Amino acid sequence: MRPKRLKPKFAKHSMSQATKEPTFTEAGLRLAEPRTSDYTVNDPKVAGLYLKITPKGRKVFVYRYRSTFGRQRKVNIGKFSELNVAEVRRKALALAAEVSAGGDPASDRLDKRHAITVAAFAEKYLKEQAKPRLAASTYKEYRRVLQTRVLPRIGKLAMVEVKRSDIEGVHFSMSDTPIRANRMLSVVKAMMFKAEDWDVIPRGSNPASRIKMNKERPKQHYFTDAEQTRIFRAIDVLRADMLKSGPAFDAITLLFFTGCRTSEVLKLKWEDIDLDAAVATLHNTKTGEARLPLAGPALKLLQSIVSKKQDSWVFEGATAGERLKSLVRPWRRICEHADLPEACLKDIRHTVGTYVAKEGGLFSAQVVLRHTSPKTTMRYAHPFEASVRGDLENAMKHIENNKTKKTTRKRKRK
Repeated sequence: MRPKRLKPKFAKHSMSQATKEPTFTEAGLRLAEPRTSDYTVNDPKVAGLYLKITPKGRKVFVYRYRSTFGRQRKVNIGKFSELNVAEVRRKALALAAEVSAGGDPASDRLDKRHAITVAAFAEKYLKEQAKPRLAASTYKEYRRVLQTRVLPRIGKLAMVEVKRSDIEGVHFSMSDTPIRANRMLSVVKAMMFKAEDWDVIPRGSNPASRIKMNKERPKQHYFTDAEQTRIFRAIDVLRADMLKSGPAFDAITLLFFTGCRTSEVLKLKWEDIDLDAAVATLHNTKTGEARLPLAGPALKLLQSIVSKKQDSWVFEGATAGERLKSLVRPWRRICEHADLPEACLKDIRHTVGTYVAKEGGLFSAQVVLRHTSPKTTMRYAHPFEASVRGDLENAMKHIENNKTKKTTRKRKRK
């Protein structure tokens, strides 16, 4: 017969102590046992004060609060083995008073410059980095994106407090306009990299650097031969109806003959054009100052409208001495007449890039379009389907000949 196993005298009492939630007292915190994950014991007397117990049994007093910027912050006060409850409460109340006075104890180790808000840094970035180095139109877009999309959501946060989830939140909020969301992400990423360079945030901490871009489907279009014919016929017809728009029609024609951006053509002065050398100098472009080679059709057009006043604009506006500011209205009329309702002026540049790439390759297209990256040129260089089909047919004929070719075996001599 087996002897009866005696239960420990205090087994029932110990079990009840283990299952009971610890209290924020010296004895209660001492009896707090580790669990499978971190857990906390909150102080009922001082808001924000608690003891954190890790699975390894480490016990640390922590004070939690919200900063001036609205962020939840934490300060480790000390280990349970080094402080008693009364001391911890006094330290927590001192921290609370500091926070009430506008302090941020968790950021005391940071230099004052690190506490700059996103809104303040964005203004500094736009003024000192973007404006002197970017084209006017690009700078304007940077400012618009930051002021309308980014700053309303995270402008009050300190730069060092911005997390990846904050930027992802802004990106997700623009999900109805995925391409604009990607442009926003590019702007924020560039700004944060500059913050690293200026030691505002730690190196390698850019919160926007690993956020995935939305997929983009290029909407660019190039005009076919037939569409170009319709456009030029529309220009000829509309010249008689829109007499004051003659400079605009000439400017649009020059876009076809150069592949320039609209702003580059509208800002041309006669002093920038050397008809003898067949070269035009472009100022303040997206890639800086550039020399634009002029082909025969472009030279012929410019020679037909050349002015004796070298300091005047090539395409003058309605007011004497001022340049033409926009091509939108004449272009809209052209598209209506040519039955191309969805066409845009950028399609002209895309068309030129496609033709040059077909005739001379991607490098020539990159030079003509003045792209700093070959990847950018790839978006413009759509090969013609007929040309690709012809190359494919020629290649397949060779393979087909190899398939049908009969092999002749030489007979071995006996």
